[in-house]
Amino acid sequence: MGLPAVADIRHRFPIATLALAARGALATVYESVPGVDCVVPLAAKGNIIARSRMDAEALRSREFETAVLFPNSFYSAWVTARAGIPDRWGYRADFRGPLLTRAVRRPRGTIHRATYYQHLVRELGSPSGPPRPHVEVHERDRTSAARLLGGEGWVPPLTLVGLAPGAAFGFAKQWPPEHFGMLARLLADRGIWSLLVGAASDRDAGLQVMSAFERSADARQGTGRLLNLIGRTDIRQLMGLMTYCGSLVGNDSGATYLAAAIGLPVVAIYGPTDVRVASPLPGRDFAGTHRALSHPVFCSPCWLRECPIDHRCMTRIQPARVFHEVVQQLFPQEAPPSRESDDRSVVAASPPLKA
Repeated sequence: MGLPAVADIRHRFPIATLALAARGALATVYESVPGVDCVVPLAAKGNIIARSRMDAEALRSREFETAVLFPNSFYSAWVTARAGIPDRWGYRADFRGPLLTRAVRRPRGTIHRATYYQHLVRELGSPSGPPRPHVEVHERDRTSAARLLGGEGWVPPLTLVGLAPGAAFGFAKQWPPEHFGMLARLLADRGIWSLLVGAASDRDAGLQVMSAFERSADARQGTGRLLNLIGRTDIRQLMGLMTYCGSLVGNDSGATYLAAAIGLPVVAIYGPTDVRVASPLPGRDFAGTHRALSHPVFCSPCWLRECPIDHRCMTRIQPARVFHEVVQQLFPQEAPPSRESDDRSVVAASPPLKA
C-alpha cells in the first residue's frame, strides 16, 4: 500500500539515498522495489525497550538526515528521535507530535490506504504519481520456484492458480478453507491446477483446504490438481511462484497485495475489513483488472479479528462466484458477466481511488 508513496519520494529526491526500514518478510520484499537503494532490517524480537535500542542503533549507524514515518505509531517517532535523525516527518497521531519536526494532519473520511500514504508525502512536498506499486522478481527466484513446481509435477503450459488461504490479522479475515477446497475442485474440473501458498502459520488452513478438496469425488475425476507448498518457501521463492500463476485468490492479506504488485491478477475476498480502503492496486505494468469481492451484511466492516456471530460476511461469498471471477481473468473471451441472482457480492475493480 505504501509503495506508490515511496515512488513519489524517489521522484522528489532523485539523487538522494533512499532506504526503507522494515521488519521480517517486508524487508526482503523491499529489496526488490525499484528505486530503493538499501533496506534497514529492524529487530523482530525482544521487549519494546530492547527492540527500540537495536532499531535506533541500526538507523543511527546510517546517518540519515530525514525520516518519513508511514506508521502512525508513537514507537516509530520515538525510535527515529533516539537515532538522532534531524528531520522526522509524519502524520500527527498517537500523541507523538512533539517528536516530529514536521507533522501533517491526517485526512478525513474513507480513503484508500495508498491514497492515505500519498497524501502524507504530498503534504511534505512530493507530488503524487499513479497509485501503481511495483515489485521486481529476480530470475534466480523464478528458477528456484520452477524447481519446486517441477518436483510437484507441474510444468508449463498447464494453467496454475495460486490460493492464499491465510490471514495474519485473524480468523475473521479468512474465507473458509472449505470454500477454498471447493474452489480448487471447480478449477480441477476445468483442468486448472491450484497452488496453495503461505507461511508456516497457515499450514492448518492449508490442510483443511486439501481435506475439502480430496473429499470431493469430482476432484479426483478432473484433470487439474491441488498442490500444497504452504510453509515450504521463503518470501523470494513465493514471489517466484507467483510469476507462474495466471491468477491468485486470497484474503485481505500480504500475499494478495504482493501478487498484485508483481503484476498478477488477483481475486481478493473481504469480510470484516473495508474494500474501499484496502482493495488491491494494479502493478506498474498490469493491464488487467483485479477483483475485490465482499458480501453486504449489516455488521461489516467491523474490523474484528474474531467473528462473534456466524461469519456471514465471508461464508456467503460462494465458491462458484469466485470461480467465475477467476475464469474471467484467465479466459476473458470465454466467460460472460455473472448473472447469479442469489449472490449479492460486490465487485470492485482497481484502481479504487485516485490520489
